This record gives sequence, C-alpha cells and structure tokens, in this order.
Amino acid sequence: HKARFEKVFCLGNLSEVSNISNVVKNEFASETWLEIAITYYKLERNDEAMVLLQNAPGSVINDLWLAELNLKKGDLDKAAVMLQKVISDTALLTFPHRAETYEVLKKFAQENNSWKLNYYMALVLWSKNQKAEARRLFAAVGTSPGYAPFYLTKYNLFSGVEGYNPEPDLLKAKSLDPNNWRTSMALVDYYLQTNSLTKALSESKQAVDKHKDNFVIEYNYARVLLENTQFKSCLNVLEDIRIMPSEGARSGRTTYRQACIMLAIQYYQKNKYKTAMSYVAKARLYPEQLGSGRPYTVDGRIEDYIEGRCLLSRNLNQKAREAFDRIEQFTSSFDESNSSDYLYLLALKQTGKEELIGSFMKRWKEKSNNSLAYQWALAMRNSDNSAIEKIERKLAGEQYSLWHPGSIDPGFVLVKNLVASME
Repeated sequence: HKARFEKVFCLGNLSEVSNISNVVKNEFASETWLEIAITYYKLERNDEAMVLLQNAPGSVINDLWLAELNLKKGDLDKAAVMLQKVISDTALLTFPHRAETYEVLKKFAQENNSWKLNYYMALVLWSKNQKAEARRLFAAVGTSPGYAPFYLTKYNLFSGVEGYNPEPDLLKAKSLDPNNWRTSMALVDYYLQTNSLTKALSESKQAVDKHKDNFVIEYNYARVLLENTQFKSCLNVLEDIRIMPSEGARSGRTTYRQACIMLAIQYYQKNKYKTAMSYVAKARLYPEQLGSGRPYTVDGRIEDYIEGRCLLSRNLNQKAREAFDRIEQFTSSFDESNSSDYLYLLALKQTGKEELIGSFMKRWKEKSNNSLAYQWALAMRNSDNSAIEKIERKLAGEQYSLWHPGSIDPGFVLVKNLVASME
C-alpha cells in the first residue's frame, strides 16, 4: 500500500488517493491508513499525511491525528474542531496503542481536561506494559466518566493490586449499562474470588434472565451453581445449553463431569448405589452440546473408583474388582500424573495389595517431579492437616477456586470430596 500512495503523490494526482481505499480491504483498515500517515508525518511530509487521513475510514484516533496535523499547519480553528470531535465521539472500540499517538495525546491533554485523553493515554501505556503510570492516569480521572467500559477496563488493570476494591467500579459500570453481560460476568468473577457465593449466585441469575440465549452467561450460571453446591441445578442448566466448540474449550464438559461426580457421591452416601452409578455413567459422557469432544486418552479413574465402591456395597465383588483393576491398569500405563493417582493407592487397599503403595509413592514423586498432587497425597497419608490446607490453596492457583475448570488440576476437587465422603 505504501508504494501505491507514494506513486500517487509522486505523480501529483491526489484525487487518486481515495480510489486506493478499494484495495485496502483488511480488517481495521483505518489502522493501515494511519500507520502510513504516521510514516509521512515522521518524514515531515505533513501534507501527504493529511491527505491520507482525510480519505481514510473514520476513527477517533485518525481524527486526533488530523487535529495534530492541522495544528502543525497553523489552522488552529480546524485543529480545535477535530479535537472537539475526538472528545465528543464515543470511546467505544477505540484502542490506541502507538507511542506516536501517546505523544499527541499528551500534548493536547496539557490544555484540555477531558477524561478521554487521559483514558486513551492510559491505554497506550498499558499496551507498553507501563502499568503503574497507566493506573496513575486512571486514578486521576476518578469517577467522572459516564462510560461503563472505562470502569471495566480499570477493573482489569487494577486487578490484583493491593488495596484495590473492585466492587464500586463494577457496580458503577452496571449502573451505567445494566444490560451489559460482560459487567455481570466481571461482578460474578469478583464475588467468586472473594467467596461471596450468595452474591455471585444472585448476580448470575439476574444475568441469565436477561441474556437467555448467551451460552457464555448460561455456562457461567451453571458454574456458580456448582460453587454453591447446587449440583443438580447445575447439571440441569448444562443439559439445556449449547456451547459453541472452540479449540481447547473443555470448561463446559469439566463442569458437567464435576456435577455428575458430586451427585454420584451424594447418592452413594445415601446408600442409593444404582442412582449413584447412573451419575457415574453420565460423568463418562461427552455431550455434544457442551462443545468438547472425547479425547483419545480418557482418565476415568474417579468414575471407576466410585463405581467399584457402589458395586462392593451391592455385594457384586467380582465386578467391583474389575473396576479397581481398571484403575491399576490405567495408572501403570499412563505417562502423566495427577491427583487421580491417589485413587490407585485406594484401589490397592481394596484389592489387598497394600505392600505396593510404598514403591508407587517413590515412583510418583520421581515421575511428577514432586508435584502438588503428590505432596497432597503424602500429607494425607501422614494426616498432616496444616500441609493439606496449604497445598490445596496452591492447587487452586490463580483461579481462586478448586472448582474452576482452569485450576491446576480440575479433577483434584473431585478426588478430595470422594476421599472425604468414602474413606
């Protein structure tokens, strides 16, 4: 594209510039025009830069640069008009990121106190990983913007900063745009992080009532129900939604499995073994509507162990033994390791092979490089409650909850509950 523009400028046929828009067809075409215009600006060829931006697709940042170019030209009135347009236009989908744009914003911000100029400057700084300075600008703006995404952006930028309370910003965003589902998602996420499960459930229910056809909101509601131990309600929601498939999207099926396993455990505790086994059978499924297919290798040791215990309770000892044997066979051939390895230890006890536990623990430590799951298993064997609590917090990781599908070991919370309920 640069060659096309330069050819037009060399021939002096400026009317042809607008025709080049027919060949600049990429997404965010305005960015392409701006990039080339800034190249001319750096070469002090401001007339060409202005011609480009006058013919470019409209955008807030292009208007900002037109204000700068008119200022350079000495046309103060036109510069003021363009700057006012920048300030009055919506900030929606405006994401400045160039260092050159930051300098222009900084110049105009010295003589104009619009929050948008500081906001745009903060976005540029954030894109350059200068978060501290970006936060300073956000803080300086305060609560004057009547623009919900400002507060959502602030929440993301300040997240994890000591002393920051996100709730006022999120509630402000919600008051400005009560139908924005992303605000509800952020609020629910915050409430889950702070273990405010009742608030999370209330907010999530409101959101799903407003956005009945949004599978992101529907899935989030199912996950909140799970966090609130409403496993049957969680399963009902998941069986009624359609999650669009995407690469690596296993969250829906992970939560589905967690709900099924927890229901199986609950029915086991009630001595309703057939019902428990029916939920174990459901946990083995990969419902198409949850957006995730069955992997080549499936770790079904949790399901096998619950099934084995149910069969034992029904005096079906041979079938129970087969379930425990499957755990042993899978563990011996599985190249990886996770918390379900602990069920191998329990299966050895059930089949009278406790003498193998010591050697397996040594192999597990070496194979997993002393993983958190191994450390937890060791603490469990030693009844070291203090160590158990510390390790469980680490296993939750940055996801704040063991139930979160993105936790270090999504199956751990099931193993933990299984052991607490059955052993």
